[in-house]
Amino acid sequence: MPSSRRKFIAAAGASGMIGVAGCTGGDEVDEVVLGTITPLSGPFALNGTLTKQGVDFAVEEINENGGIEALDGAEMTVVSEDTGETTDSATSAAQDLYSNHAPSAAFGSWLSSQTLATTSVSERQGVPQLTLSYSDEIVERGYEYTFQLAPKSSELGEQSLDLSVQLAEAVDSEIEKVAIVGDNTAAITFTFDPLRDEIIPNRDGIEIVVDEVWSPTLTDATPIVRQLQEQEPDVMIFGATAFPDSVAILRKMNELDVQLPMIGIGAWLALPAYIENVGADLAEGIMAATGAHPLAGQEENVRRFTEFSDEPFMIQDSLISYAGVYVVKEAIEQSGSTDPGDVRDAISDIELTEGNAVDSFPIDTIQFEDNGHMEGAQPVLAQWKDREDADWVGTEAAPFTVFPEEVAMREVEWTPPEY
Repeated sequence: MPSSRRKFIAAAGASGMIGVAGCTGGDEVDEVVLGTITPLSGPFALNGTLTKQGVDFAVEEINENGGIEALDGAEMTVVSEDTGETTDSATSAAQDLYSNHAPSAAFGSWLSSQTLATTSVSERQGVPQLTLSYSDEIVERGYEYTFQLAPKSSELGEQSLDLSVQLAEAVDSEIEKVAIVGDNTAAITFTFDPLRDEIIPNRDGIEIVVDEVWSPTLTDATPIVRQLQEQEPDVMIFGATAFPDSVAILRKMNELDVQLPMIGIGAWLALPAYIENVGADLAEGIMAATGAHPLAGQEENVRRFTEFSDEPFMIQDSLISYAGVYVVKEAIEQSGSTDPGDVRDAISDIELTEGNAVDSFPIDTIQFEDNGHMEGAQPVLAQWKDREDADWVGTEAAPFTVFPEEVAMREVEWTPPEY
């Protein structure tokens, strides 16, 4: 791993940072401070809260199991800031985090647009920030303190299209007409642009027949769904990151009887709140390509999370932040330090092959590329299904992992549209 350059720059960054403290080995440490910078209010509050819950869950688990061994059992504690609705409010939240606390690492901010803002602050402060956000740009700026634990947006779009073609062919159907429908947030823009400009134009026999993009919040879903009704696409690649927007689209599709396979880009389409807002029948069969989702073998972990959080099941937002805490824990164990620069260096060099972090992804080893992107990060496809014998699920239906097959909890189902 080409980490020497990153280590050198990290040392330079740490020497210049302001207001950040930490032990560098040999000092007695009572607690290890972690920060979360996520939306806890506004249209993205559901996802931000779930992200924070994953951090809280991991920290409680680690403390109950003896804390940080290398620091004589020092416990972890979490401080949180609300990024609100905009990139400006996200920047302020990050500044407040570093002005008022001294975290060894931070997590956030869920929404890519906000993550681009908060990681700029973390970079200036010299504190490692781990994120589940998808935007390619997050790791394309030469930052040294940003670590992305999810697949990139541009890869999600192409992989979702490839998967759609494979699943349709498996039931003797074809993908000829594609709809791309979503907002203009950073992650979705980085997904849709390559699909629109390069990927689909270079596929023989496939064309985009609906291309609808809006700025959250969506005021009226009717014109978009009318487009779907008129153009009759074979699949919809869906990117409505704000929960109210996606619910509005789904309800309007139900009202106008527009039924077609859809793959959502991100975990927003796997939120438990969909059961309350659209019902299990409408959710049935909807798929979400996410950065992580509970895998076969993680059932007991999910059960403990639901008991901790009162959530009916676990999705990417909580799972990746949960895994991220274990990455930071291992970095502190290896460095024996809470100094953010030392923690960053240790994350950069990490090669985790077992434990709760690795078990959260369909990969064998957690390690990071020179730009901070997790090597081998790939999407997991979750599909809404009846819970059947999944007694750890607290709702009548839930999204289950259906791809990759080797870690799937259920088989994927593809129902071609009927026009």
